[in-house]
Amino acid sequence: MNERGVWKRCGCVDQETGRRFGPRCPRLPVRGHGSWYFTVELPGRRDGERCRLRRGGFTSRAAATQARRYWRGEDVDPDLSLVTVGQWLDIWLATRHTIRPATRAIYTQHVRDYLKPRLGNVVLAELTIGRVQAMFTGLLRANATRARPLSAATLQRMREVLRAALNGAIRRGLITSNPARWVELPSPRRPRPVVWTDARVAVWRATGERPPLAVWTAEQTAAFLQFTGQHPLHPLFHVAALTGLRRGEALGLRWCDLDLDEATLTVTHQIQERDGQAVVCLPKTAASGRTVSLDRSTVALLTRLRASQLQAGGGAPDGWVFAHENGQH
Repeated sequence: MNERGVWKRCGCVDQETGRRFGPRCPRLPVRGHGSWYFTVELPGRRDGERCRLRRGGFTSRAAATQARRYWRGEDVDPDLSLVTVGQWLDIWLATRHTIRPATRAIYTQHVRDYLKPRLGNVVLAELTIGRVQAMFTGLLRANATRARPLSAATLQRMREVLRAALNGAIRRGLITSNPARWVELPSPRRPRPVVWTDARVAVWRATGERPPLAVWTAEQTAAFLQFTGQHPLHPLFHVAALTGLRRGEALGLRWCDLDLDEATLTVTHQIQERDGQAVVCLPKTAASGRTVSLDRSTVALLTRLRASQLQAGGGAPDGWVFAHENGQH
């Protein structure tokens, strides 16, 4: 890492040691190999520990440096003749620190896989409605040859990501209008859930065709839970199936969130993935912080799980309900 806190690295692996080269890869001088990262020291936490932020995935040193200056709170006014759509998308995405990890992952995928390859080299100030419309028209035409065509909902989300990024550029005074606002796309249709009946299962087995959104019957759910009865994650499967909790909500349960005497649980946290790491965050919405009633079988299962954890030295009130033997979620 250089003295300015910006460096380049890649994911190549040393065949002799089995470890990644990182910033020491001999191919880094090759144009297009690896990506740029930056670190910045943010105001320290109350406990006195250092707070260092790291972000990566930038295609150029200039974009990483620009994003780092934004995080440092500097009043950065890029030269309009030099900033491309790809560079601005890098900066905008790196400085969006209020979005949730799952949302960031979707934004990153859309930017990496679709927006930057098709619009990344266009100068931001020269981006037009026609250019953006042409990109989406090309994606629609390419659906004819895709094994898994892009849905109308995916295209709409992609446009919203671009629109949000360009709105950020308007706030910074880089452009005066948002070309993505006027793009015409097919209207998405929300799939209707259907019951996974024996007839639909038979069609799926014969042809591979299945509904976009199929719901298990009570008998199918019971069969699944019986089949996974000896699986280490069976208690998690059971709670998720019988309470309707989101995956992150179920993983974020602590013993203090459960009242087994009253047969209830309260959603207070969720666990999501961020940059390959599990992070604890608040529920998705205010309404998600709800109390859920538990049936007798779920109470009995959780009671046995707690007794097992207590016997193994875990099961603290602030501990995770679904945890490894060492107490980690």
